[in-house]
Amino acid sequence: MRISMLEKREEFYNILYNTLVEWHPSGTKEDVLLTEFIANKFLNFIAHPNLTDQIFSNLVAEYGTSTSLWKNLLQKAYVNLAVSQTFRKKFSHKSISLPYRFHDKLILGGNHRLRIFNSGLQSSTVILKKGEAVEFIENEIQLKRAFDLTYAPTLIKAGSNWLEEEYVKGLPLNRIKYVAGKQDFIKKLIALHFEQLLIPAKVQLNVQEYRYWKNEKLQQKLQNPQLKISSEIRNQLEETFDFVSKRLQYELVDLSWSHGDFQEGNVLVDGDHFKVIDWEAAEKRFWLYDIFVLIGDLRAHGDVKEALNRFENFVSRDQNRFEMPIDWQQLLLIEELLYAVYEDCSPNFYQSGVKAARVCDQIKALLDI
Repeated sequence: MRISMLEKREEFYNILYNTLVEWHPSGTKEDVLLTEFIANKFLNFIAHPNLTDQIFSNLVAEYGTSTSLWKNLLQKAYVNLAVSQTFRKKFSHKSISLPYRFHDKLILGGNHRLRIFNSGLQSSTVILKKGEAVEFIENEIQLKRAFDLTYAPTLIKAGSNWLEEEYVKGLPLNRIKYVAGKQDFIKKLIALHFEQLLIPAKVQLNVQEYRYWKNEKLQQKLQNPQLKISSEIRNQLEETFDFVSKRLQYELVDLSWSHGDFQEGNVLVDGDHFKVIDWEAAEKRFWLYDIFVLIGDLRAHGDVKEALNRFENFVSRDQNRFEMPIDWQQLLLIEELLYAVYEDCSPNFYQSGVKAARVCDQIKALLDI
């Protein structure tokens, strides 16, 4: 998520400052020497005015590329000027004082975490934003230590609220329109995801235990006394979850570790290779949820019904099934609702639950509640 959107929902620059000032991975606190940094809210970066241009290579590849030919030329020109030492300050939107020890690093904004690129581009560091739930770091660390995922950045080291991983370069798959064999990338990605994570991590849980566990997760978010959420939205989220979960018919639910935001924008393509980045939403979910998000293209259009239709077509066509089991639909709706709550409910936000309530509205329309 870009800074232009983050600053509308939270005190982004205060959170940024407090997160970086308090982050000491070595455990040894230093005197905080501040210096000027500049922020470009449309290109989602915070950097020292004199930072070298080379460190922006991934950002240039992402934001300087459009699937529209005429937009591509304009975007590329803007991005190259905006990241250059000569014009960086002129194109910036805000000046902010941050610890000098980050002067040679590129800082990117994020939903629940900040990403920091080291000047040598050998690795990147992900730091949990102050005030965010620790699970947005802990789950990724646990998953990557338990499974050898060749299509994910390698974990180098980690701490209580941060991790360091290999640097990954490439262009997001959703920005590549005419690449030969784009569908081949998706098929290979799905095959690897099944082989290296979904199947090895697959377990079964009694449906009653599943309901109790998921409800506990929901309440953990909604009952946070620091959460700014209306009683109307809280009730809507609880009632929708209760209604859908009671429709489950199977006695056992298939679960697995999942990425959570398994979409083309998180797949970086470099030649014939690709890596899936941003595992902050990693969690144990219904084991086909990631495939639903990817095939349904849910993060692009945001329409749950459309995503279910696309996924059902995939199941019937590519998985040789005549129809999708009814419980799959209920489980996917439960997981999408909880994902929306996780992403949209934080003590840092000015107002929580508005986007999650829209998911409730879609579910109600779909199930004719």
